[in-house]
Amino acid sequence: MENLRFRSTAKTLMKRLERAAEGGDTTTVESEHRQLVKLLDRAASRGALHKNTVARRKARAAKVAARRGS
Repeated sequence: MENLRFRSTAKTLMKRLERAAEGGDTTTVESEHRQLVKLLDRAASRGALHKNTVARRKARAAKVAARRGS
């Protein structure tokens, strides 16, 4: 159940980040990105998600955050 919580929350935060990036609000994008990365790091440290999965998701999130104004 713990692992499910991390996976579900990570998906939700990624969707929030994508919506914020579409809106172009840089403050919200930075906040959502920081929150997502923090959760992913915590999930990796507890073994809920594999470290390579976390790295991939963080890279995708960084890509989304980088295009926030486009």
